Amino acid sequence: MEGKPIKLIIADDSPTFREGIISYLNQHEGFEVTKQVSNGRSLLAEIKEEEVDLVLLDIKMPEMDGIECSKFIRQNYPSIKILILSNYGELVFIRELTKADHGAHGYLLKNVEKEEIVFAIKKIYKDGKYICDEVRDKISALEKFDKTFSPQELQTLYYFWNGLTSEQIAKKVFRSKHAVDARFKSIYAETKCSNQRELMRYIVENNLNEMFKYEFETEG
Repeated sequence: MEGKPIKLIIADDSPTFREGIISYLNQHEGFEVTKQVSNGRSLLAEIKEEEVDLVLLDIKMPEMDGIECSKFIRQNYPSIKILILSNYGELVFIRELTKADHGAHGYLLKNVEKEEIVFAIKKIYKDGKYICDEVRDKISALEKFDKTFSPQELQTLYYFWNGLTSEQIAKKVFRSKHAVDARFKSIYAETKCSNQRELMRYIVENNLNEMFKYEFETEG
């Protein structure tokens, strides 16, 4: 790689993982890992002192997680690029960390080949964005369901998933049972399910239960 090296900080609570990434990057020209840290607060302290181009960031870390770190860096150090590198591919994390205003510039799962990590770093540093195929597929699924179901229908599905009857859902959403039944009629038509068992299977097979964690079970 021509020009100055890309200066990186690695934030991950696994020393073995950090050392493995550093060892691999050291085999390639154009990278300089200036620091490695095990938690979010240490990362933010280092960013104040170090010249940094890009952060390799895990999600689950002690003291301050990757989501909060990403928000803080985007707001306070907008020139620093963020690449999520994590075992966690749940929709709740993907949706939060790919938001345009405070999300990361890239998202990789740790099961990718190391060559893809190198490629992603270069692409993000140059062009701004990179998401691995598995995460991209989940984003496409999120966009699909945002178009398929109204917020009210997703809410109805969430309560259905948690075992509530139409009467109980009606009380939760301050609507009549007739209105809830009308929502179910629309949902069954859209999903091509003919009974509750098939609808439960549809929710699981399409990861809607993961989406519920983000839409209805997280604060803020």
